[in-house]
Amino acid sequence: MIDRRNRVVLVVLGVVLLAGGIGALLLGAGVFGQTRSNYAVVTHANIHRWDGYGAKAYAVCGAIGFVVFLIGYFLASREWRRNDGKKRTASITFPIKEQDLGQTTLNSASLSHAFEGDLRTIPNVSGAMVGLFGTAPEIELRSVLDVTDRIDLKELPKQFDEAVARFEGTMGFRPDPIQVTLRFRGKQAERQLE
Repeated sequence: MIDRRNRVVLVVLGVVLLAGGIGALLLGAGVFGQTRSNYAVVTHANIHRWDGYGAKAYAVCGAIGFVVFLIGYFLASREWRRNDGKKRTASITFPIKEQDLGQTTLNSASLSHAFEGDLRTIPNVSGAMVGLFGTAPEIELRSVLDVTDRIDLKELPKQFDEAVARFEGTMGFRPDPIQVTLRFRGKQAERQLE
């Protein structure tokens, strides 16, 4: 969610700056009239007023620049973090029912590795990486599958969904959203056409 919001903020800022730049270019080129294109951007009155403010003007500009820097740093630092700033899922603790004798806690890294092993059983999937993000039961699942060029892309969604159904049967909830990325690995032996 943070990365999507950051993109929207940056797109809006980019559009505003682009519109301002195009407007200044058109104004200087005389599109809005020759008299307007001859207007000075900084007049003698502006310079006189700036001199009148003294050191306060520099302090205000410096403070505004510092606030803009902090906002930019905050937005950029979210994007620099791995996994778009999202936290990996912590250990999952299942609620205790009346007939239970103890608490059940599942390490989310173990769950990821088990799901990776399940995905590797799909034909022509040579490797899998799974990341779980968020807190249970609202978990986002991101997976990267290494596949060969012999993969059946029509069957793969069904096979992946069967693996997710097994995951859901184990955990009692279905991850949402689910992101699947395919990486084609071409290191297998070349095929010989006869």
